[in-house]
Amino acid sequence: MFGTGPIPPPPPALGRRVATLLLRAFFTVVPLATIGILAWVPMLRLAIGRGRFRDWIWFGVVAVLSTGSFVLVGSAAEDSAWQNTGGFVLVSDAVFACVYFLVSDLRRQDERRVQQHLPYPPYGAYPPPAAPAGRIVQVRAELDELSAYLRRQEGR
Repeated sequence: MFGTGPIPPPPPALGRRVATLLLRAFFTVVPLATIGILAWVPMLRLAIGRGRFRDWIWFGVVAVLSTGSFVLVGSAAEDSAWQNTGGFVLVSDAVFACVYFLVSDLRRQDERRVQQHLPYPPYGAYPPPAAPAGRIVQVRAELDELSAYLRRQEGR
């Protein structure tokens, strides 16, 4: 009624979207392809990209678990319980790193998209529209009179 409103920015170029998708796929596949040995790689990517303290903590936890499990699997006796435990921790670490990376990266993408599409304050903070010009005021007054007249006619 009072204009089209803010125009959203154009979508990113196809090359940038493809590169983002390929990087996301790479960082998701690395822990699974290495059976958890390099599960710290996507966690490092998140920690560097987002810079949150929580992501650095998760990076440290995953790095220690994957390194310790790899050492445990390599140094334990053949078919021992410790070797099985190390293998289980490696696989669990890989799955956790993949899921956590995907969820965090998609959330980060959504946050960036929301920030890009809302350059202005929310709708309720807009100033009220300017007062209409003279002819519109006259037409509104006549329509108000007509609606009052029709209501009176209905009442009879």
